[in-house]
Amino acid sequence: MEFNIVEWERKLPDCRWTKPNDLNQMPSTDWEVRSGEDFWKALISIQKTYQPYQDKFPVQLWYRGHKDESFVLLPSIIRNYFQRKISVSIPMYQKQLMERFLAQSSGASEVDTKSVSKRDNEQIEYIADMQHYSVPTNLLDWTEDVGTAFYFASEQEEAPVKTHKNAAIYILNPFFYNQVRNELISCYKRSGSLQDEHNHETAEKSRLPNFSAHFNLTDKCFEDFIIGPHQYKNAAQKDSQRVSSPIDMDGNVFIEKEAPYLPLAILVPRKNPRVRNQGGAFLAFNLCEVPVKWEDNTTPSKLWGYEHIELSKVQEFYFRNSFFKLHLESLLDDNGIKTAMKRRLPFLHKIVVDTLALDDIRAYAKALGKRKDTIYPELMHIGQGIASTVLL
Repeated sequence: MEFNIVEWERKLPDCRWTKPNDLNQMPSTDWEVRSGEDFWKALISIQKTYQPYQDKFPVQLWYRGHKDESFVLLPSIIRNYFQRKISVSIPMYQKQLMERFLAQSSGASEVDTKSVSKRDNEQIEYIADMQHYSVPTNLLDWTEDVGTAFYFASEQEEAPVKTHKNAAIYILNPFFYNQVRNELISCYKRSGSLQDEHNHETAEKSRLPNFSAHFNLTDKCFEDFIIGPHQYKNAAQKDSQRVSSPIDMDGNVFIEKEAPYLPLAILVPRKNPRVRNQGGAFLAFNLCEVPVKWEDNTTPSKLWGYEHIELSKVQEFYFRNSFFKLHLESLLDDNGIKTAMKRRLPFLHKIVVDTLALDDIRAYAKALGKRKDTIYPELMHIGQGIASTVLL
């Protein structure tokens, strides 16, 4: 799709003010750019969709860059769990990985060893470390720094190979997403289909929660996003799955369907140098969620049966489902969050970066000081950067 900023600017009012009774009109949230200049124009257009609400709620954006536009927004633990055919439940799998990480990372300079005695939800800091050092977790990392997203979208290997794949930069409004998430769960509860100890309206307790805060340590509503419950009802049921998808995209009601365990945008202390340098923030997925169906292992999809919690699918449901539309219409206008939901303000955007624009994006990352030794600030990478520099 050829980028045309004039055409997109013309469409912005539709994106912002789409009437909630027209389910076939969906705000435009996918963009394609063929130059670095086009990227900035698209980003400005996205920011304009939030301008009417900037005095009503926080509109700071998170970014996530990918070298392959086909990446889906699911955490590494789901992909690894199915690819390796793990036999225990996902909560138990995360606990086992964490036990091994705690044992073998002790003394590592990158890991905060002073927090070994932490318990319960404070362990989120270790899980964030695991995520940043290639251990599968239920966290999907984001950044508040667009330069970091540039780096990951255009990162080159040691021996660069010419790629023919488009990259992608996802843009998330985490605060607004958490509010939509909360309202979706409230809607299921209102329909009578939410009777589950593992699903909670957490966004009202803390709009963008920090699981390391002392008052969250014993809050059961956050437990399942970190290490899971002490006794998981499906722990011994490897083949447990949902009877049907809890999010119906064609606008049908979902009153008979069990509510999805939607992920939650969270903050984590940036004690780890990687998390700090990358401006890290996270989307935490509920460890108790199960797939709608078990994929055929011979030809698995990238969704692994978890399409009902993948962010782009959740947004499509938010835009189109008729039952949720009626729920939103029942809410009072507040000229803020609820009004924005009624107008179907997007919480997620995807900018596809054509291969023609990758050199520009790479140059932006470099200009913003995003190099391997600043993104991965271990001594090894710092040393490699010095060794490769021409010194006078």
